[in-house]
Amino acid sequence: MSEDILNLADERIVIPMMGMVQSLNVSVATGIILYEALRQRLDKGMYLKPTLSEKEIEEIIMKWNNDIIARRKERRK
Repeated sequence: MSEDILNLADERIVIPMMGMVQSLNVSVATGIILYEALRQRLDKGMYLKPTLSEKEIEEIIMKWNNDIIARRKERRK
């Protein structure tokens, strides 16, 4: 990657590789990064209790439902 592209990135991440592998495709690299983020968050107990209040969760669910209903109505027109 060019230095110009690297400068646009928020973070640089290195995925250690063993053997003859020199690179990973984007989808494989993304899967590895997302899995590691999940693993670290589980280790810290971040998913044991919600960070939002019951009311905030209900409001988000209602918004999602309203968005789904609005899209369905729009498709029917």
